[in-house]
This record gives sequence, C-alpha cells and structure tokens, in this order.
Amino acid sequence: MAGPASDSMKATEASSTLAARLAKNVAGDVMFDSFNRGRYATDASFYQVMPFGVVAPRTVDDALRTLAIARDDGRIVTPRGGGTSQCGQTVNSGIVVDVSKYLNKIISLDVESRTCTVEPGIVLDDLNRQLKRHGLWFPVDVSTASRATIGGMAGNNSCGGRSLRYGTMRDNTISMDAALADGTMLHFGALRRDRAWLNADEPGRDLFRDLLALGEREAAEVAERFPKVQRRVGGYNLDALVPGHGANNMAHILVGSEGTLAFTTKVELKLWPLIRNKVFGVCHFGSFYEAMDAAQHLVTLKPIAVELVDSTMIALGRDIAMFRPTIEAVVRGEPEALLVVEFAEEDQADNLRKLKELGALMGDLGFGWDRDKRKWGGVVDVVEPAMQAAISDFRTSGLNIMMSMKQEGKPVSFVEDCAVPLKHLAEYTDRLNRIFEKHGTRPTMYAHASEGCLHVRPVLNLRLEKDVNAMRAIAEEAFAMVREFKGSHSGEHGDGLVRSEFHEQMFGARIVRDFEEIKHRFDPDNTLNPGKIVHPPKMDDRSLFRYPPGYAVRDCKTALDWSSYPGAGGGFQGAIEMCNNNGACRKLEGGVMCPSYRATRNEKDVTRGRANTLRLAISGQLGPDALSSDEMMDTLKLCVSCKACRRECPTGVDMAKMKIEVLAARAAKHGLSLRDRLVGYLPHYAGMASKFAPLMNLRNKSKLLRWALEKAAGISAKRDLPAWRSDTFAPGGTVFGPETGPEVVLFADTFNGTYERENLDAALRVLVAGGYRVHLPKPVEGHRPLCCGRTFLSAGLVDHARAELDRLVAAMTPFVERGVPIVGLEPSCLLTLRDELLSLRSDDAAKAVSAHALLFEEFLVREASNGRLKLPLGPIGPKAMVHGHCHQKSFGAFQPVEKILRLIPGLEVQTIETSCCGMAGAFGYGADTYDASIAMAEASLLPAVRSAPADALIVADGTSCRHQIKDGTGRGALHVAQILALSLDRGHRPLIDANAHAETA
Repeated sequence: MAGPASDSMKATEASSTLAARLAKNVAGDVMFDSFNRGRYATDASFYQVMPFGVVAPRTVDDALRTLAIARDDGRIVTPRGGGTSQCGQTVNSGIVVDVSKYLNKIISLDVESRTCTVEPGIVLDDLNRQLKRHGLWFPVDVSTASRATIGGMAGNNSCGGRSLRYGTMRDNTISMDAALADGTMLHFGALRRDRAWLNADEPGRDLFRDLLALGEREAAEVAERFPKVQRRVGGYNLDALVPGHGANNMAHILVGSEGTLAFTTKVELKLWPLIRNKVFGVCHFGSFYEAMDAAQHLVTLKPIAVELVDSTMIALGRDIAMFRPTIEAVVRGEPEALLVVEFAEEDQADNLRKLKELGALMGDLGFGWDRDKRKWGGVVDVVEPAMQAAISDFRTSGLNIMMSMKQEGKPVSFVEDCAVPLKHLAEYTDRLNRIFEKHGTRPTMYAHASEGCLHVRPVLNLRLEKDVNAMRAIAEEAFAMVREFKGSHSGEHGDGLVRSEFHEQMFGARIVRDFEEIKHRFDPDNTLNPGKIVHPPKMDDRSLFRYPPGYAVRDCKTALDWSSYPGAGGGFQGAIEMCNNNGACRKLEGGVMCPSYRATRNEKDVTRGRANTLRLAISGQLGPDALSSDEMMDTLKLCVSCKACRRECPTGVDMAKMKIEVLAARAAKHGLSLRDRLVGYLPHYAGMASKFAPLMNLRNKSKLLRWALEKAAGISAKRDLPAWRSDTFAPGGTVFGPETGPEVVLFADTFNGTYERENLDAALRVLVAGGYRVHLPKPVEGHRPLCCGRTFLSAGLVDHARAELDRLVAAMTPFVERGVPIVGLEPSCLLTLRDELLSLRSDDAAKAVSAHALLFEEFLVREASNGRLKLPLGPIGPKAMVHGHCHQKSFGAFQPVEKILRLIPGLEVQTIETSCCGMAGAFGYGADTYDASIAMAEASLLPAVRSAPADALIVADGTSCRHQIKDGTGRGALHVAQILALSLDRGHRPLIDANAHAETA
C-alpha cells in the first residue's frame, strides 16, 4: 500500500516531468524548486499556498503555451503581477504565471485620442513615466503604483486615491484581449446588443450572447442587489451586462474577475491630461467622529481626493525616519484625524481660491484652533510641490506604516475596504469601533474618506485561535452593518480568499448563482484561479494561513542583537516576519531599494523574496539547515547590503543585517572561501601588503595572474583591484591644529588609510584650516590601525568584527567622555558605529561612541549651523555632480553633502539620482557578481557621469563608488574632503564666513 513517502515521490516525479516539458517549450523562467515556489506562495494577504510551479514567460505566446501545457497536465493556473493583492487573489496550488518580469511593454500609444494598449505586466509608475513626456497619465493611482501591474489592477478593478474625479479601473478600461481556459483568444470591447445577435461568424459571439442574455434576465435583480456606491468591486460586474444606453463593454466583465475567467494578454486604456497644478488643505480634527461627519461636506467643494490619516498612523510615522520631517512640517498639535483635501484645477488661482473656501467651510462647520477637543481643528495649506509629494508618499504608505508595529499582533486586512454612503460614514466608523472593542482589539483607519471607503484594520495575532475566531465574528458583524447601510463589503481590494464566501450574504443567493453561471460559461473545468469569487473556501481556514496551526520557529543562537522584536532567535524571527509582502522593494525608480531587483527583475533578488525565503527557512518549511544552505546563499548573493530597505521599507526590514546573520551561520557550518578570507581579513594584512606594493600590484598587470586569482578566489579578471601603495596614511603625529581649538577625532578607516590617503590628508587640512584641534587616536594595545570591522561582517565573521569594534571603542572612549565628536570619511565604516556596533554591544561606552559618530560633511554642516565654521573657500569650477553612497541615504546623511558643497562660491551642485553604484565593497569584484554590479551601475549612475560636462567635478564619498565610476567611465571622482581642500587652495583672505551661508546651506 502506498504511503506518504510514495506519494511524495510521485509528486516530485510529476513536478520534474512538467518542469522539463515547460522548460523545453517555453522561453522564460521555469521555477519548480522549493525556494522559488516558496517566494510565490504568499502575497500581501495573510494567506500562504505553495504553488506546484512558477513560470515567467518571455512573450505572450510563451504564456499561452504555458496555459496549454498546464491544461494538458491537469493543473490550475493563476496569473500574477506585482503580488501585492491583500485578499489572497494571487496564491494557489497550481502553476503561477508571473507576467511582471517580461510582459511589461507599451504595445501602442495614440496621444491624440489619449489611449494606449499595454501588456499586462507593465507597472503603473513605469507606464506613467513613459506617458509623462506626452503630457498624459493613467490616473487610477493606487498606493502600490510603484509595483502594481496593469493586469493586476484590471483583475482587481483597482480604484486609487483620486477615483472621485477619474473613476475606477473599469471606468478607464476600453478593451482587453484575453485567452479563455481552452486557449481561445478573444477581444473584449464595446458591443452593441443588436449586433450580438447578428448571424456573423465572429470569435466569442456565442459567449457574448449568453452573457448579454444573462444581463437582460437579471437586470431587475442586479438593480435591487448591487450597492449604489462607486467603490463596489465585489463579485463579477453583472451590471456591465444589463441593457442600457448604447453598447455594453464586454471587457468590463473581465475587470474585477481576479484571473478566474480568462488570461489577459493586453489592455487598452483611457488616458488623461497630466495634473498641472494642485494644492493640499490638511484639515485637522480633535475628534475622529467629527472628521468622518465632515467628509460629506468637504466633498461639496469638488476636490479630487479627501484622504484620511488617523492618529495611529501619525504616531507610527513619527517613529519612521523618512516620514518624521513631513509630519513635523504639516501636523499641528495632537489631532485624532487629518483629512488631506486635494484640489487640482487647471488654473492655480482656482486652487488657491478653493483653499480659502475650505478654510471658510471648516469655520462654518464650527471648527477652530481655539475650540475644545470636539471642535478643535483647522486647515494647514500646502502649496509647495515638494511637500505635497512628501505628504503623498506618507499617505500612500499608510498600510505599510500600520504594519510597522514590532509585535506579533498586526493590523489584519479582511473588513479593510468596506464602502458606505458618505452620510453614514461617521456612524459606520463609530459602530465599527465598538465592534472592535467588543472583541478586544483596536483598529487602524486611513485612506479614502471622499468615497466612504476607509482602510480599516483591527490588530490581531492570527497565530492564536481566539484571534482567528474574533476575525470571523468581526467580519460577520461588520458586513451585516455594511449591508444595513446599503454599502459594499469590497470597496477596493477585491474578493480573493477573504471575502468571496460572503457574497451570498451581501448579494443574495440568486446573484451568487449568476456568478457561478458566468464562471462555468468561461471556465467549465475550473482551471483559472479557482477558489476566488465563486466556490471559495472559508476565509478563516487556517490551513491556508501564512502562520497555520503548528507553525513554529526553533530557537537558535544568533550573532547580532534582535531584542527589539518578538520571537525565536532573540527576536530574529520577529524581524524577518516584519515583511508583510507589500512589495515596496519592487519599485523601479526613486530611492535606492532594491538595486539587485532593478538589475534582474527576479523575485529572488528583492527584499520581499529574501524575507519570505528566510521565514520559510527558519520555520523548517525548506528542509533542515536551510538557513546555511547553498540555496540560501544564492538567494542572498546579489544583496549588496546597501541598507536601503532599512530606511525605505515601510516596515523596516533590514536585509543587510539579516544577511550578516546568514553569513555567520554559513561560516560556522561550512567555513570560509578563499575570497571571504581575502576580503574579511583585509585590515589584518593591509599594513604588510603595503610594504610589498609593487609585488602586490603585479596582478593588475598580468592576464595570467588575473585568470589565476579568478579561478582560485572567484575575483573577476575583468577588474583592476585597488592599487596597493607604500605611502599609506601616516601623518607623523596624533594631534594637529591649534591647542585652543574645538576638539574633533578623525577616524582613519582602512580603505582611505591604505588606498587613498589623499582623502584623509585633505580632511585633516580642512579641519585644521577651520581651527579645530584634530586627534588621530591610536589603539590602546598594539600598532595596527583602528578598524570598524566592516570587512569581517561582510564575511560573516561577527566575533572578529566585535573584536575590531572593541579596540575602536576602547581608543575612542576617552574622547567621547568629554564630548569630542568622531568624524569619518568612508560612509560604510563610520556608519557601522551608528548601526552594527549597537547590535554587537549594548554597553554605555558603545552607545556613547555611536552617539558621537558623524560623517565629515555632517560635522561641518552642524558646525556651520551653530555659527562655528569659518573656512577660506574659493571658487573651483562651475558644477559638481554628486553621487550619494547608499549608507548615507539610508541614514539620512546625504543632504549634508549637498549643503557643504554649496558653501563653495559659484559652484552649482547637482545630485545624480541613483540607486546603488553596484560596487558595494567586494561585491563588484566577484566573478559571479560582476555582471550584476555593472547592470546596477548602468541603470543611472554611469550614463549620468558619461554625459556630465567635461569641466564638472564628479563627487562620491564612497571608496567603492569612486572605483565603479572610474572603471565604468574612465573619469575620476573625488571625496568631498578633496573638493573642500581644492577650494581652500583658491580661497581668498579674509576668511569667508561659512556661517553666513549656513541658512542657504
């Protein structure tokens, strides 16, 4: 009799056979291993379903061949775009077809008629970037625009924050081409009812006739049962089939169908003129109820959006570095709620007039800054585009900000986007809060007040049976109340596994039978994404949860401190589980995160994919020792430890720190490679190597030695290594500058000290010229220069890194005890003192060193703003083009670079908008990572440098960044310290008072 082992063997054999068949017949990526399948087992919902396999087809024809092969093998198929669905729409047990990697092009664009046709995998932001040059955009501006695909938005009937003016996805979809489950290709577009009954031999005519007949038959029931709110995206759009004025658009039955009816191959869209002018009025309310009641009045001014931000979101945002300045700038006092009202008329004068009307209306409603709590409030006008963009970034990150709670309970999406008529919004939210209180939880609320569609998430821990039971009870009570108000239980995020089972409660049995009839007519064998909209499982079926019964993480000893998170491994589990799959790391432009994904477009190479793999590994779902496995190393191979996710991930997933933990586990189990040893131990042998610099540099001059080192250590023969030199940084003293000058420590890092001493010489000169007493500390014991341990961390040698930091802390402690700042040049080294040091030591001495650590530019700008900096700076050229180091950006330390350069007379400072340079320490020297390194650099940095004017200075503080720029363009880049030293050479007496420039700096 066959047992579990036999069944498993058969499943493995079937998987291998199907994978081989797909790989032979389909161009693209065919992924059937457990690590890749695991990365596609989740979306942004709380569900997890392991797919049988994953295919990323290169062309539409490849996608259709995938469907045919899956159909022949009896497998179900689920299409997937950005994987950001919040209701489980893109998880299933069959073949997941990822259209986002390759099927992402504009097929045609008609500027005059304002239409375009696109492939389903194009990302909304990418589409709008390409449309912008034509003065057009696609305005269904969902908060996930940086990763949401048009195919996914059509499948979901997405709405966006400005649907008050522009409508939903359905309102802006002209036509769609799609393949039925049996492979039939059809065009879905406008169709006059009388034409449907002509005896023409056209593809799909019988299907369209049946659909229109159903619409006519059920017209009265649809009119009775369908909610009369714009934000209704539940079920199939039967109202698109009923008789009315003009034609029926057959594409609209596909919009919102969640991939259950057909596989979309292209979408024709309606485009709109770009918004030229806009203003925000940030309305403050001391009472949440009053804010909700006011919404119905504010919309009478005809804004294009009214968005809610509640006090919970404000409080969480204050704790996130990238959002704190925005909140400080626009939030007055301690409001219970903000309503961000947006006006976007063609004439800015009209917008300003509407702002005044908004202030007057708030007064007419009884609100004032001097009133008591219930009626306390007013309007903060926001006219500056930069601040508007910052507010929009904060608002659209609402969900992820809410998910940044460092606890096992998280805001859960299941009654999240119910929509009710505006006149009922205040009562609805008040009663909903009482439901949450009754079940022992509290909610977060934000989003689309103008549409009566708030994103409401109660905080629950779905690992606990009692919280799962509370979720079911809350859903039933909330949906009953929505039905009472004649609203929609699904107002934006669709049905999926969460809400489909409630259709009968919301629409009635007859409408649900109609949904089933449509599904059967399109897909009689239930091949396409089953379990969504019709015949769904229970929403609280825990076997489908990301954290099902029995989910556990075995405790383990970790190398770093994770104590601010819950869970096993001293909190390592909780840190990994912070990833909610929102997919912000999949953005293709803006910020730094995630450079490896931008280079490869692979889910494996994005923060979300890595976090999912880590979660599956530590919970035993990828087999024993998965954390230190070859597959895990492949998952993390292209992570450049840029730390962008530490800042830009709204839930604060710190993949660079997690990678150190994995490297430590790997080193402990498997030891080190030769390359790891060469990189990790660099601080130990750098001094000796410098004494034999000519010999050490022979490798760069010999093709044979290049080849040999690549074979032996995996160091790419395509690159020159940094040149060793015998004249390393050795200034001949430990103290420089006037005895009475303010004290400062200059930290001479290994990279600048060994390879580019000119930067340290320049920094020392600038500091002395500024009148500072500069200390160059020596180690308490031994003669080897101080080091931050960065190279050891990159090899997983955490104990060695701790030893280096112990030496550094001991040497620095006498200075920080008397308040002397520690200034460093290399961002990755200096910022180690603000980051990893505190993960390795929690004592007061380490905290003091960390608190006193500043980058060179940070120190100078601080001194200038405090009236203490005077430097004789002179003009050095017309323009400086600046590339920021990833760690500078991660720690909010890049702006001082721009500020200090602007102290130089006549110098135009232009920031190059870049992600990671791609060199990233030793990453760019690896034979197996060289191509990815160059791809990252070519994304924006190298083209910008090549096109820079010949007389422009190229500025980059990072050692790796300068080497990448030199290798890729032939142009040299300078550290800011050298730029300032050049300016000193051309300065004039008397001294230029830098403090006079502090304000503009």
